[in-house]
Amino acid sequence: MIMARNLHKSFSKLKVLSGVSLEVKESEVAVLVGPSGSGKSTFLRCLNGLEAVDSGEIIIDGIRLDHDRKNIARIRSETGMVFQNYNLFPHLNVLQNLILAQKVVRGRSEIEAREIGLGYLEKVGLSEKANSLPAEISGGQAQRVAIARALCMMPKIMLFDEPTSALDPVMTAEVLMVIRRLAEEGMTMIAISHEINFARDVASHISFMFDGKIIETSPPLAFLNSPKNEIVRKFLGNISS
Repeated sequence: MIMARNLHKSFSKLKVLSGVSLEVKESEVAVLVGPSGSGKSTFLRCLNGLEAVDSGEIIIDGIRLDHDRKNIARIRSETGMVFQNYNLFPHLNVLQNLILAQKVVRGRSEIEAREIGLGYLEKVGLSEKANSLPAEISGGQAQRVAIARALCMMPKIMLFDEPTSALDPVMTAEVLMVIRRLAEEGMTMIAISHEINFARDVASHISFMFDGKIIETSPPLAFLNSPKNEIVRKFLGNISS
């Protein structure tokens, strides 16, 4: 479903990705971990064309991501992305935030978009917040709305860029519960997360990024209990200490 081969990306003289390769099969959940500044977010943004790679190959659901605008649009239409910040429109209520993109991108009618939006609000446990403004709900609720908004587009793939990094433990648990449910339902996902227990429970495999490279990829138990790379061992030791 997702294939990235030998991706390189620089911003001016700063090398951010240095030969990153990763494959994610249908219904797999890949979790990316590693220190800040290792290139995780840039890698995720490259996968749906928000950033262009300098070299390398990206294929999403059989579609090659290149300079063809039609291919970029097709990939984005099949790929939902949830960022660290919720990016909700503050002047629209929760349901209106879910309806807007459906009408603009998918061309759905108001009635159809509203019905789909209400369905996904129920899925993330926020039906009662449909008429609330973003300022009237908690951070965890706002992030769940952002997930519902992405799901309204009915993507085949979901990308999560540290969706709980700005949340307290209670709100983090709310958001991770929704993502766990998506994993159980077979959604193909890549998630950047520092929540090791979450990674252990839902990941098909965990990849560790360091200095613009993926230096280790293993199934969760092997990754957490017997990492091969010394850098990974130190990282996990710092988390558990």
